[in-house]
Amino acid sequence: MTNSTVLDESHGSDTSPLLRSGLRGLSGGRQVRHFRPVAASVPAARRFAADQLDSPEDAWLVGLLVSELATNVVEHAGTDFEVRLDIDRHRIRVEVADGVARRPLLRRPRADATGGRGMVIVDELARRWGVEPTGGGKVVWFEVPVHPAQPDPGGAIPDVCRR
Repeated sequence: MTNSTVLDESHGSDTSPLLRSGLRGLSGGRQVRHFRPVAASVPAARRFAADQLDSPEDAWLVGLLVSELATNVVEHAGTDFEVRLDIDRHRIRVEVADGVARRPLLRRPRADATGGRGMVIVDELARRWGVEPTGGGKVVWFEVPVHPAQPDPGGAIPDVCRR
């Protein structure tokens, strides 16, 4: 089955953060979504990733890390990007693909710096992460372990992960 990418018509303009691609199942398997390089794509990508996960802990952690990678794409690559989640019983692998080959930098910013911590956060919180070149771009990926799904008692998933 081929999934074509089309503008998400619910937003009705080319400035929409979301491009549609096929989603294949929830809470298991592989999910893919395309986004535009606009600021609104960061929370949209975070929400997309968090919504695929059963565990509040996984939703929070993956949402945070996707936000960091999506922010890097919007601020530094400036290209459309794709967020891919591959979920099995033991691990969650997330890939963020963009159209610029330049690798993200893992820097240790000064304490008073207002930015530059995105990859430090990924490095500290992901079990593993890396960068793979593609034909003219790159994929930045990370893996985290799966936590057992438990009910979300009264909104344990922070709203920031769902917005």
